[in-house]
Amino acid sequence: MALDAATLTALERAEVGDPFSVLGLHREGDGTWWIRAWQREADAITLHPRDGGPAVRLEPRGDCLFESAIPHCSGAFAYELAVTRRGETHRVRDPYSFWPQLEEFDLQRFAAGGHHHLEHVLGACVCEVDGAQGTRFAVWAPNAQRVSVVGEWNGFDGRWHPMRRRDPYGVWELFIPDVGAGQMYKYEIHGPGGELRVKADPYARHTETPPATASIVVGPAQHEWSDEAWMNARRERDPLRTPMATYEVHIGSWQRGEGDRHLTYAEIAPRLIEHCRNCGFNWVEFLPLAAHPF
Repeated sequence: MALDAATLTALERAEVGDPFSVLGLHREGDGTWWIRAWQREADAITLHPRDGGPAVRLEPRGDCLFESAIPHCSGAFAYELAVTRRGETHRVRDPYSFWPQLEEFDLQRFAAGGHHHLEHVLGACVCEVDGAQGTRFAVWAPNAQRVSVVGEWNGFDGRWHPMRRRDPYGVWELFIPDVGAGQMYKYEIHGPGGELRVKADPYARHTETPPATASIVVGPAQHEWSDEAWMNARRERDPLRTPMATYEVHIGSWQRGEGDRHLTYAEIAPRLIEHCRNCGFNWVEFLPLAAHPF
């Protein structure tokens, strides 16, 4: 059946805490399958089954919601959406057509405080799901009523990409196709008391240069390490019997570039090595290396 007016209003006001109960494919009580697509600034949407079945034109409802019953449908299927905006039509994958991405094993270890590689679970992870390239977002916000990913692609507007809550862990997740490395994002959090806050990602792998505070999606690491000889030689040394002079450094404030610009790691490395050699240090201790606002 068509979406009721109260739920439609809640969707338009970004007040739906469980968007997967509303959006995507759903089988109603009478056995009829319905599709609901929620697309920013869309003028028209047509559903195309990926197995080549007949296309279904969706009917507009309210502010950018499109829905339709799917005739002769016997079960869930993979599909694409042909979305028309300002006279141009593009094929996209629906974020609300994908299954939960985070493994229960990871979530259980996180809840128990025993996960040692949360950087692979939380934050923004560029990946491929069911043939779609995109980014999986995940954040811990146990008391939130609703969390949305906001970014360059949706106008930093929390209405368009509300996330799936993974109970009882308090983690929110969403895979968004076609969002990739280099795009800025934050999380819009609807708090337990109704307050609305926009937050940087505490597990972001990269951020804007301060005073800007957006998090930035980062792709897989491309750096190739060239310190194999040094690492092998280190195994032969006894650090307890080797002279040790440690230089402790905070990378963010040790040196700056022109106009008080933050230096990159590649710019800092030769300066720091020269400084340590000149001053007789043979070890460097970094204050925690983390890219975060301010």
